[in-house]
Amino acid sequence: MEKPFLYIKSSNVAQKDGNYVLNNNLKLLQANTNYSVLDVGCGPGNITYKKILPLLPNTTKKIIGVDISTDNIEYAKKHYQTDSRISYKQMDILTDNIPNEFVDSFDLILSLYCFHLVGDHRKVFNNIYKMLKPGGKMLISFVRESQFPDMYQKVYENPKWRKYMSNFDDVVFMPQPEEFYVALFEEIGFNQIQYEKQENKVLQLEDHVINILRALNLFTVPKCLEKEFIESHLEFYQNNEYVKFDDEGKKRNCTYVMEKPMLYIKNSILAQEDADYVLNKNFKLLQASENCVVLDVGCGPGNVTYEKVLPLLPSTTKEVIGIDILSDNIDYARKHYQTDSRVSYEQLDILTDSIPNEYVGAFDLILSLYCFHFVGNHRKALNNIYKMLKPGGKVLISFMEKSLISKMYQYVYDKPKWSKYMSNFHNAVFKTEPKESLKTLFKEIGFCQIQCEAQDKNLLHSEDGVIGMVTSLNLFNVPEYLEQEFVQNHLEFFQNNNHVSVDDQGRKLYDFPHTLMQTDPRISFEEMDILTDRLPNEYIATFDLIVSLFCFHLIGDHRKALKNIYKMLKPGGKILINFIDKSVLPNMYQYVYDNPKWTKYMSNFDEVVPKNHSYEPKKLYEEIGFSQFQCDEQENYYLYGEDASFGTLKSVNLFNVPEDLETEFIENQLEYYEKNGYVTYDDKGKKQYHLFHTNPIITANKY
Repeated sequence: MEKPFLYIKSSNVAQKDGNYVLNNNLKLLQANTNYSVLDVGCGPGNITYKKILPLLPNTTKKIIGVDISTDNIEYAKKHYQTDSRISYKQMDILTDNIPNEFVDSFDLILSLYCFHLVGDHRKVFNNIYKMLKPGGKMLISFVRESQFPDMYQKVYENPKWRKYMSNFDDVVFMPQPEEFYVALFEEIGFNQIQYEKQENKVLQLEDHVINILRALNLFTVPKCLEKEFIESHLEFYQNNEYVKFDDEGKKRNCTYVMEKPMLYIKNSILAQEDADYVLNKNFKLLQASENCVVLDVGCGPGNVTYEKVLPLLPSTTKEVIGIDILSDNIDYARKHYQTDSRVSYEQLDILTDSIPNEYVGAFDLILSLYCFHFVGNHRKALNNIYKMLKPGGKVLISFMEKSLISKMYQYVYDKPKWSKYMSNFHNAVFKTEPKESLKTLFKEIGFCQIQCEAQDKNLLHSEDGVIGMVTSLNLFNVPEYLEQEFVQNHLEFFQNNNHVSVDDQGRKLYDFPHTLMQTDPRISFEEMDILTDRLPNEYIATFDLIVSLFCFHLIGDHRKALKNIYKMLKPGGKILINFIDKSVLPNMYQYVYDNPKWTKYMSNFDEVVPKNHSYEPKKLYEEIGFSQFQCDEQENYYLYGEDASFGTLKSVNLFNVPEDLETEFIENQLEYYEKNGYVTYDDKGKKQYHLFHTNPIITANKY
């Protein structure tokens, strides 16, 4: 996570001690009206906003938080500046140049849990004195005696780390006795000094210590050495017997809490596995374009763009741009995944009405991996992608379809408590569409050579994994104080719908069945009647292989269909055809066609209903020009339930029957089976439909 957020989640001791100090000094906080207040070392702003502000009088004029870390200040401005009285400013309390507007400006100056990270206390308190109004007050708490100074000193003594700790004297405070502070305050000019010491003993989990050290970020250690640097601090604890073990003789672990981009990376195992699958399967597509410009839509925190997409692209790739709707993700990606000069990241909503001009017609390849199930309007998203592609450009998109995610969000959205925070629900939550509808959508927009593949998958998530995933996605504007309850409502959906199991150790596992949808530009779909009198010019003598599976029993004129196939084959090209023959289907359709009620809707009857073949198929194929004819005819028998029979007939949809008559039309077809003895009943009294047919499998070559 980003370090400000990491600090908030790991600084439980600081927050607990801060509460103690504030609650024990309520009279001081409430002593004046029209307060101007300064919080020194405000960190990421959570204490300033959540703890200090509520205890101040309603008439407080302003409260300013200052901190040495620009990251902390940016985080505070983003998350804890919703009250107009609060502002944040980057400032080093050891500065030699106090801003003029801060001199003699504050009625109260606070600093909670900061000064043990400031080396020169004399200078600090001199600056505080200068910023107080005459009669102004200060309330300071910090850790005076702890292992921290000795720990930092031990690490500093190691030559490997010293060069990165040039600011050691500024940030590492060496403990001083009580008398030092009393004398110092009087020397500076303070009066009415009260000094209270409280001894605390805290057991921190190892992960918490690691997180605190990472979040404090006191020194300029390269990222590649950060882990080893922190381990050197832990080594101090171990060598000095400050480490305890639990009842099982091992260190306990707790959940690693982090900023949402990193939290997503840690909990998106499913997304990363599916991305690997899609990218490796389409390796040739990725390698196809030299000097290509690539766009990754929904890049998230940038890890997949940088670690998985970039290595599979040609070395001549000019540019890879990742876009995401979340600015937090883009900031994180720029910080952690932009070390290759070809890679950059920009904040952009794929549903925008204003595509940047430089993106229009700019990309050879556009990818989107595991994003579109969080995009409500696929038509608009795909229209935007189409506009950003160069002519001849390609897309590769994968997302979850038929998953529990949309149902989970719907379950939460249906609760009045949460719907008010989910105003973007319809933009952010995708409604499942049939595969054929997606193909049609691509075609309507202007794409060609479309392939849509569906793969059923399943994954079991731990409870912490689900919590981490829902938290990190950050789709809705739920207040932070309600976030935990909001996430628990998502878990409730899984429990209520029997998608939770328990492993051998009593841990909950959450079931995530889903279908992975992906496009592949090697395949396209075009509407054409095989009985057409006008074959497209680009199809004539074009194909090496023509296949027709389970179609010719719905074509009335086999001679014409085969002639068209022959014309589309290259010399030496091959065909593979199979279909249903010698079945009751033609007789069934004839039975319905003979009913005057339906005849008017079946004007294409002769085109789509073949007669059982009385001709010699070999002779027909040879007359057209085929050679090496082979026909393997198999006899088949199937038993269908009533629902399956009804569904099959409905899906074939050969005729122009009005929708309000469709059920009756299908029932008339099923009636034929009953009248001709093709229906029996199972043990439960349900109808079973018997279908006998032969299945010719024909191969031949073009001369």
